Amino acid sequence: MIGLLMRQGKRTIAQKHVVTLLGQLRLVTGQEPFPLLVKAVQLAAPIVVTRNEQKRIKVTTVPVPLNETQSARKAILWIVKHSERRPGKKFGDRLAMEVIAVLNGNSEVLKLKAEQHRLAYVNRANLRTRATRA
Repeated sequence: MIGLLMRQGKRTIAQKHVVTLLGQLRLVTGQEPFPLLVKAVQLAAPIVVTRNEQKRIKVTTVPVPLNETQSARKAILWIVKHSERRPGKKFGDRLAMEVIAVLNGNSEVLKLKAEQHRLAYVNRANLRTRATRA
């Protein structure tokens, strides 16, 4: 997570943000912060994304499944992106508030995930299927 928070190679600042995040989670919830953070990432993680593929002249939207690492990375990036919009002075505090919002179920990240899954469901006819032999 520190690598995803790091900007312009400033790793120690990213580490301070994570420490602030974990401290705020412990302070607000009174529970262990790391399992809460893992649960928030799992709740926000998308299973599929849609990509545009060109088939001759026509451009179609194709749902593509994500593995666990890809979906966790996308979830963390979404949480970071939406925490930047929150009011507050410290980035770690804003990040903690976004994680708590994800855990409570009232975050924009969850709406974004639902929209991604809806797009994948709508475009499921464009899936590439292979014929298997028995």
